[in-house]
Amino acid sequence: MSSRSHLPEYRDSSVSEQDTHPVSLWKSHLQLIKVGLLLLLWSFFTSVIILSPVNHLETSVVTILPKKTLLRRLDLPEEAIKLSLQGPIDAKLQKVPVKEENVPAVGVRVQLLDWVTNRTTQRTAMWNVYLHRAEELNKIERITELFRIPMWGRSDVLGLVIVESKCEFPVALVMDIDYTPKFTHLGILYAVLLLLGLYIIILLELTDPTFGVLLMATTGLAVLAVLGERPGLSVICTWVDLRIIMLMLSLMIISGITSESGIFDWLAIQTYRVSKGHKWLAIFFLAMVTALLSSIIPNVTIVFLMTPIAILLCEVMSVQTPLVIFVVVIYSNFGGALTLVGEPLNMILATHTGLDFIKFSVHMVPGILCAVLMGFPVIYLTMRRNLDRLEDNQIMVSAKRKATRPRLSREVARTMAWLRENQPSRQCIRPSPKYFGTLAYLQTHHGIRDKLLLAKSLFVLLFVEIGFILNSQPFLPGAAHFKTALLGAILLVIMAKLDDLDTVFQYLDWSVVLFLGGHFVFIAVQRELGLIPWLGNQAFKVISSVEADHQTTVAILLVVWLTAFTTALVNNVAVMELSVGMIKILMLHTEIKVPLSPLIWALAYGASFGANGTLLGAYANWMGVVVARRFGYHITFLQFFLFGFPMMLVSLTVASVYLLIAHSVFSWHNTK
Repeated sequence: MSSRSHLPEYRDSSVSEQDTHPVSLWKSHLQLIKVGLLLLLWSFFTSVIILSPVNHLETSVVTILPKKTLLRRLDLPEEAIKLSLQGPIDAKLQKVPVKEENVPAVGVRVQLLDWVTNRTTQRTAMWNVYLHRAEELNKIERITELFRIPMWGRSDVLGLVIVESKCEFPVALVMDIDYTPKFTHLGILYAVLLLLGLYIIILLELTDPTFGVLLMATTGLAVLAVLGERPGLSVICTWVDLRIIMLMLSLMIISGITSESGIFDWLAIQTYRVSKGHKWLAIFFLAMVTALLSSIIPNVTIVFLMTPIAILLCEVMSVQTPLVIFVVVIYSNFGGALTLVGEPLNMILATHTGLDFIKFSVHMVPGILCAVLMGFPVIYLTMRRNLDRLEDNQIMVSAKRKATRPRLSREVARTMAWLRENQPSRQCIRPSPKYFGTLAYLQTHHGIRDKLLLAKSLFVLLFVEIGFILNSQPFLPGAAHFKTALLGAILLVIMAKLDDLDTVFQYLDWSVVLFLGGHFVFIAVQRELGLIPWLGNQAFKVISSVEADHQTTVAILLVVWLTAFTTALVNNVAVMELSVGMIKILMLHTEIKVPLSPLIWALAYGASFGANGTLLGAYANWMGVVVARRFGYHITFLQFFLFGFPMMLVSLTVASVYLLIAHSVFSWHNTK
C-alpha cells in the first residue's frame, strides 16, 4: 500500500476521474455557487456591522404641566427625525380620528426658527398623543412618529420640539430622539428581500435551517445598521423571548425522562391494537387523539408526547415516518385552536379581548370540527403514493435500533400463538395479515420498562398541566407557562435521581435553541422595518374602500387569509401580538363599520390554521422536528411545505365559509 493511501481525503482535493462525470461536475459547480453566495452574505453583514456604530438615541424625561407648552432644543437633522414617547399613553387611540374634546392628550410638533428674525421657517403638523385617564396613569406604553424636515446642512435655523398639554393633569414622558431614522418605504422593501432570502436558503437547502436563520438574522441587523438603526446588544437581548426558550427546554427534559419509562411504547402498542394493524386507521387514531389532547394540554407538549408513538408505529408498520409526524403536528394545531389552553396565541387573544373559556370554545368548535373532518381526505390524497416509500435513512435507523434490542424469538412465537387463540370471535375490524406477528413483537420488546419512573413522570405532567390551566387565574400570578414547565422539569430531575447534569443535557437539542434565538431576532427586524404594520395599513385601506353593507364580509376574509399567510411566513405568536392591536385600531376608525367579534374569530382561525403552512408557522412544528431528530430522522422545510400548505388552504377555506355563514348571513355576533 502506498503512502498516499494513509492520507486523509478532503472535499477540495483534486478531482478524480469519477468526478469528471457531467452530473458530478454540475454538483461541484453548484456547491461552489452556494459557498460563494454564503460568503458574499457573510462579507456584507460583517463589514457593515464592524464599520457601523451602534445607534445611540438622545434620551430625556419631559414633564408637561396642565395647559402649558414645553420647548426642547434639537440638533439639526439632515432630512428627518424620529421621536419615541413612553409613558401613560393610550396606544389604541393613535392614528385614529378622535373627535372627543375630553380625551386627555399632548400635542407634539417639530418647528424651525430663523436665528436672525426669530420667525418660524418650517413646522410639522401636530402629532396628538392620547393619554390614559388620571386614574390609569400606571399603564405605560411606547409609540413613535417620524417627522420629515429637509435641512441638507443648513446652519441658520434653530430646531425645537414643542410639546403642548391638552389635559388637566401633569404628565411625565420619556422622549427618545433619533436623528438618523430609517424611512418606511425602504424598510418594507428590505424586509421583503430578507424574507425572500430566508426562504431561498431554507427551500433550496443552501445550508442547515438553523444556520440559515442565524445568517439572515445577522443580515437583518446589518440592514438596520445601513439605515442608521443598528441596535445595541442590550436591545437585541430584549428581542429574544426567553420564556419560549425556557418552555421548550423544560419540555425537552420532561419528554426525554418520561420516554425512559416506556410509556410511549405502550401507547404505540395500544394504537396498533385498536387499528388492527391497518396503517390508515392507525393514522386516523393518532390524528384524533392528538387533536383531542391538544385541546386540553398545550399542543407543544402533545407533539412531544405523540411524536415518539408515531415513530415507533411507522417503523413496525413500514410507513414513511416524516409523513405521519406531519399529521401529528398538523392535528395538534387543529386541536390547540379549540380552547384557550391549547395554544399560547389563544391566551394572547383572550388577554386582549376579555374572552372566557366557554365562549371561545363555542365559537371555535364548528370550524375546527369541519377542518378536522376535511383534513383526512387531504391527507389521503397527498400522502397515499408516498406513504409506503421508505427512505434509506429510515431503513438504516430502524434496523440499527432493532439490532440493539435482544432477540426474543421464542417469546414472540408464544405471544403470537396466545394472541391468535384469544382473539374475540366477533371483530368489527378484520386484522391485517401481519397483525399478530407485529403485535407479538411489540408486546415482547416494548412496553412499560420502569413503573416507578412512569408514576413520577405522570405526577410531574399532572402538575405542569394544572399549572397551564390555572395560568390565567388571579390567585396564581406566577403560574406562567415557562415557569410551570421549568419547575416541573426540575422536580422530575430530582425525583428521577439524575445527579449527573450530562445525562439531563442529552435530552436537549441546542440547535433548536439557536434557531429560536435567531428567529426571534429575525422577527424583530421585520417589525422594526415596518413590514407587518404596513400589511395592517393595507388591510384598512381595502376594508374602508367598500360599502358599509359589505365591510364585514370583506374584513372577515381579509383578516383570515392575511393573518394565515403572515403566520406561515413568520410565526403565529408574533403575528397574534401585532394583529390584535391591528383589529382594535380598525374598530376605532370612523370609516369602518365592522363589529369586533367576527374579526376576533377570524384572527383566531387565521393564526391557528396558518401555522400548518410552513415549519416556521408555530413552535409546535419545530418540536416535531426536535423529537424526530432525536430518533435519527431529518425533516426538511420543503417536505413539510408540500403536505402542510395544501392542508392550510383547505382548512382556511372551510373556516372562511363557516365565518361568513355565521356572521355575514346569520349575524351570530349580535346574539346574546
